[in-house]
Amino acid sequence: LATFAVSEAAASPFTLESEGPWVRTAKDREACSVQADLAWCAEAAVEKVAYTEWTLEAVSGLQAKLTANFQYSYAVELPWRSHFEEAASGRRWVDDCDGLTFTMIDALARAGYPTDKLYRAVVSPAGNASSVAHMVGIVEVGGLYYVVGDSNHAEPYPLRQARFKPLLLSKVSEGSRWKRAALNAQLRARAD
Repeated sequence: LATFAVSEAAASPFTLESEGPWVRTAKDREACSVQADLAWCAEAAVEKVAYTEWTLEAVSGLQAKLTANFQYSYAVELPWRSHFEEAASGRRWVDDCDGLTFTMIDALARAGYPTDKLYRAVVSPAGNASSVAHMVGIVEVGGLYYVVGDSNHAEPYPLRQARFKPLLLSKVSEGSRWKRAALNAQLRARAD
């Protein structure tokens, strides 16, 4: 499994649009009104548990447990939400990509994963900027970035192997705000 190591000089694989404000989406506002306990819904998300060393295997194991009873359903009309309670109790749950992403990122935050290493990303599949139809989670593990909670993949995979174009990025530790984003050219170059 090839991975991309982040150098000290390049702490993030993302380039955020410097001008322009952070935005809050209507779907995020709705999600936070229904599930206010989500880590990114607080004005200033705070870590609840002391940091312990997380490994890719631990993140993969958590994703496998959460998705064991997950059924994908293309359901644009559903509000964004986490299905953590259903998934953690082993009940069957149905949603699309955003529900899977919310559930995975919510579970990691509840388990004490540092919220400054968790992201939600609205992406354009296959790099097609005109098609905003997918959401994934991104997690930093040991200085490497992985895509998690992607309904197109059963396991986490290195971000450098992603075949999508990030359009909006929300860092969990910064609340429910989104910023326009792109992958740094250095990361994209190493993927080829």
